[in-house]
Order: sequence, then C-alpha cells, then structure tokens
Amino acid sequence: MKNPGSYALYKVKKGKLDQWLAWCETVDTSRRQEAAATLDEEGLEYEFFTTFKLSNGWYAMGASINDSSKGGGEVDRARPINREHAFQKRDCLEPVHRGDFSYFLAADERAT
Repeated sequence: MKNPGSYALYKVKKGKLDQWLAWCETVDTSRRQEAAATLDEEGLEYEFFTTFKLSNGWYAMGASINDSSKGGGEVDRARPINREHAFQKRDCLEPVHRGDFSYFLAADERAT
C-alpha cells in the first residue's frame, strides 16, 4: 500500500497554548461541519491534530490521510475556515518538522 498521508510537528509558542486549544475545540465543535467540508476539496479522508507536553514544552502534531479515490487537492484560501486555521497555526505554532508516515497499516491488508 502506498503511504497515504503526511504529518507536521509544531512547538506551541509561549503563551499560546490556551488560544491553540480553544481553536481546536472550535474546529471540533461549532465549526466541525464547515471544517469537514474542506476535506473533499483538499483530497483528504481524515485530518487530525493532537497537542501534548514534553519536558521542554507543549507540542502539536497534525496529520492527514489522503483519499485515494479523490486525488490530491488544494486548500481554498478564500474559505473563512481555512484562513482562520492558517492564522491560528501561524500565531500559535512554530514548525519543527514535516514528513510522511514511516509506515501505514490497514486492517484490509491482513493475511487470511
């Protein structure tokens, strides 16, 4: 199976944890349908972020799983949700690393 996704690791900027978590809560609740509607345009099946603490501070990692039936897509920068998401990431997060998954397994690949 072709590696179907990618990830990005960020360090949460000092003093920005509450703002970032509030934005994540907004995406996950009141703007969930609006955010999910962008996945088709971007050729994604899933997108998620997780926020966690290490000994030297708070980090966030976002990952996406491509939808192979849709092909790749582009982020529509005219959509308000996409503009707000980009702003929150710039304002709250420092990029650390981007990459592809080291491996990706799917249940339908099990030997029978």
